[in-house]
Amino acid sequence: MGDGRNHAGPINHGRPFSNDEYPGKDITGHDDNKQYYPPDNGVPQPADHYRGQANAGHLYPSQDSLRIRWPVFAELHDIMVIDDPLDASSPAKPFQASDGRFHQVAYSAVTNPPCSSLEVGVDCLGQYAEETFGYCECEFADEEGAEGACTCEGVYHEPKPIGVMGKGKEGAVTIEDVILTLSPYLRSLKDDILRAKSYHLDPPLPPETRFYAGPMIYASRFRVFQDKGESNQINWELAAQIASKLHNTPRELRK
Repeated sequence: MGDGRNHAGPINHGRPFSNDEYPGKDITGHDDNKQYYPPDNGVPQPADHYRGQANAGHLYPSQDSLRIRWPVFAELHDIMVIDDPLDASSPAKPFQASDGRFHQVAYSAVTNPPCSSLEVGVDCLGQYAEETFGYCECEFADEEGAEGACTCEGVYHEPKPIGVMGKGKEGAVTIEDVILTLSPYLRSLKDDILRAKSYHLDPPLPPETRFYAGPMIYASRFRVFQDKGESNQINWELAAQIASKLHNTPRELRK
């Protein structure tokens, strides 16, 4: 993008974006004629089923979700979508075009198989809560999972996860649903995320530190990692490896 950061490969500015890529939906819209990935995995399931499937290793990111490059505190047009989830260096286009239309990937299911609702927290905040509670010596210190009961100074309390309700085909949670729900949630937690990521650092990270979400991988806690320029490619290659593995896995093993 010309700013020294590795966003996901070259952006195609050489031609207008097609209507197939940006189907002309507004920020809350949904195109019922769009096909969702994967098209034949059955009816979306509620959050409790989702968690059970994830714990059993039966729920995976959709291929389209692995195309997302999301700087978490940025605007929607700063989120990028690579063309090929199997190629981390493939060309990228903005999630939201200059005229407000969303990339077609917005209307794809975020998980495989699709689910109808999710509860999502932030990984580093959960870790931060566990670490600060680990140094506590109050009456709850020896009780597993008792962080929420502790009121000692210096102990961080993880925010409640946010619910994401599916508005896509057959009620599936789409990439649009996740991004539009989590973007304001993550912005509201910016100071907390900075503190959590700075917990073992001296000096702490500056307020302008840039973070990315993901790779967008189906966990009940959302992963956030620091933007480190070229080093980001390690994370994007990981997403491509996951996409490749899922792409080559027989469908019956992915259900």
